[in-house]
Amino acid sequence: MKVDRRSFLGLGLGAVAGFSVSPVLLKLTDDSSIWTQNWPWTPVPVDGEVMYENSVCSLCPGSCGISVRKIDNRPVKIEGLDEYPINDGGACLHGISGLQYLYDPARVKTPLKKNGDKFEEISWEDAVSMVSGKLTEIRASGSPEKLACIADKDQGSVSGLFKRLLKTFGSPNFYSMPSLESYLELTASSLHGQGTTIGFDLDNSDFILSFGAGVIEGWGSPVACFKANASRKERGAKLYQIEPRLSNTAANADKWIPIKPGTEGDLALGMCSVILKNNLFNASAVAGFKGGFNKIAAMLQSDYPLSKTSEITGIKESDIEETASLFAKAKMPLAVFGKGRGDGSQSLKELIAVHTLNCLVGNINKKGGAFVQPVKDYLEFPEEIMDDIADKDLQNHG
Repeated sequence: MKVDRRSFLGLGLGAVAGFSVSPVLLKLTDDSSIWTQNWPWTPVPVDGEVMYENSVCSLCPGSCGISVRKIDNRPVKIEGLDEYPINDGGACLHGISGLQYLYDPARVKTPLKKNGDKFEEISWEDAVSMVSGKLTEIRASGSPEKLACIADKDQGSVSGLFKRLLKTFGSPNFYSMPSLESYLELTASSLHGQGTTIGFDLDNSDFILSFGAGVIEGWGSPVACFKANASRKERGAKLYQIEPRLSNTAANADKWIPIKPGTEGDLALGMCSVILKNNLFNASAVAGFKGGFNKIAAMLQSDYPLSKTSEITGIKESDIEETASLFAKAKMPLAVFGKGRGDGSQSLKELIAVHTLNCLVGNINKKGGAFVQPVKDYLEFPEEIMDDIADKDLQNHG
């Protein structure tokens, strides 16, 4: 049988079309995946008892609840913890990839000692002996205050153990790196008293006035911010972003207010002045202001009139007055602070000025507002046993 060119092409195209719609291709794909999974060199998780351990993620200030899946006591997966008040089952990409830190081939596996410009591995016994020997020398010198510790954060079991070590050693020199958590505590203690911190109900606020906080980028708790922003349109909530650059949050906000860098605190105080001048403040909320409300109100209106605030910040007087009025008249307004993700350097003046807006409109400890709450002391250690050296030095330098 003679097959011409047209018949050959038609036969070929028909075969290809028939093969593509037949289940043969899918079957071969499925079989090949099974074959490759059974190859002896393919990594397969070990069999064993499956269990889940609940914890809190510490990779960022968000402190989301997580559930760690374990097989034969080996962590294999991280998921968000359901019904946890911060993230309610959600988890960010950083959080769920936390096991990469645990199993990273480049991770530090043993103590390291610096030798010239390089680090060399030493045993745990040598490391403990070296550190304890140095601590013994410092103690013998009679100046235990020479010992200092710098930790990444103030809260947590590791920081708690270091604080305990320094106290029993006789040194008051425990320091932690600044963080959003520490800024919240510092602001709260300045306005509401010691031992307090601040939480923000972004989920229920109908007008969020952000002074540089990257709400969409994941300020504070990324998952909580993502969820609050996702429901913002449905709730009809407004987001006004005040910052010098057009960040993702500014680009997606209802209004972006560009401001001269470093003048956010002045703008907040200027808005406080507008609220006071137009009697838009909550009278019952300001009755307990430290230093006397009338004195603070007079100072603000004298030092931050609209014209001066506009000159300092580079924002039109009309925009300042309009934004301040919209904020004060909202049903559940909320002012938040903390540039970017909130973990960079901050100005205490700015933080207090922004939080004063919350105090003026009376949204403290109310739905959609700012919540002042005690700092959780969830760790309890046995009482320290102090010797004469520690007691004497803490009295002199504590």
